[in-house]
Amino acid sequence: MSEREKTREEPFTDWDHGLYKIFRNGLVEWGRLGLSSERMAKELVKSGVLVWRRIVNQEPDQKCVIYGQGRSGSTLLKTLLGSHPQLTTKDELLSYRRLFPVQFVEYEASRASTSHFLWHLKPWHPTRRQAVELVPLLRKLEERGYTFIHLRRKNEFLKSLSQVKLFTEDILHAKEEDPVPEAVEINPRMLVSMLREKDRAYRVEQLGLDALEQTPVRVEYETDLQDAARHQPTCDRLFEALGLPPVEVTTMLQKTSPSDWRAGVVNVGEVESALRIAGYEEYLS
Repeated sequence: MSEREKTREEPFTDWDHGLYKIFRNGLVEWGRLGLSSERMAKELVKSGVLVWRRIVNQEPDQKCVIYGQGRSGSTLLKTLLGSHPQLTTKDELLSYRRLFPVQFVEYEASRASTSHFLWHLKPWHPTRRQAVELVPLLRKLEERGYTFIHLRRKNEFLKSLSQVKLFTEDILHAKEEDPVPEAVEINPRMLVSMLREKDRAYRVEQLGLDALEQTPVRVEYETDLQDAARHQPTCDRLFEALGLPPVEVTTMLQKTSPSDWRAGVVNVGEVESALRIAGYEEYLS
């Protein structure tokens, strides 16, 4: 391999090389993903800006990603951590298709005006939204210096029930001043289907974790977030892991589901029957 070819394989060593890779890869991805010309142009501009910001070293000191499934407390966790003045938080940056997924995330990180940057990645975003494999994307993020926070909600039933309620009520999150959501009728077949999907999703999630060289910082919803009294200790632990001084954390969010799931469901009998038939009796205790 010639010296010129070796140089072309290195990531963003200078402005000319960076632009070369952007346009070369952009043309390939444009054809593969079928993006519009306008979308293509926007993605290329963002990637070009990223190259320039890297040259002038304009990026956060610490980059972090919350890795975990939806309805596991990710919004609550981001809101709490966002109380820190030195931390910029973003939502699910890869929930929409991007020409260069990793470069887009890096572009957003380079825009942060704080020393730390954090966003949320669901395990299915790479394959379903970006048409790329999960493991290579996670490894690229790790190579770029991202610290992983693994967020897990152990109770798959309540997580699935929350997802079905989202489809039924279209209430993603609630603030303190919002009225408490009323009980709703749940589609039992959808709930069972969601539970089966969660089993598969967990295996995919674990596949990504096993591919990382680092040991992610662990956060469990039931232990660390469900009880408001645990919010401050949990965030203090995360701030320390991320190299941030402790600050008081607050949130305006409130739980959208009652402590007993049956109080939030109209057709409890139907749901319980469907769970028994499907072999999920353990969630009825």
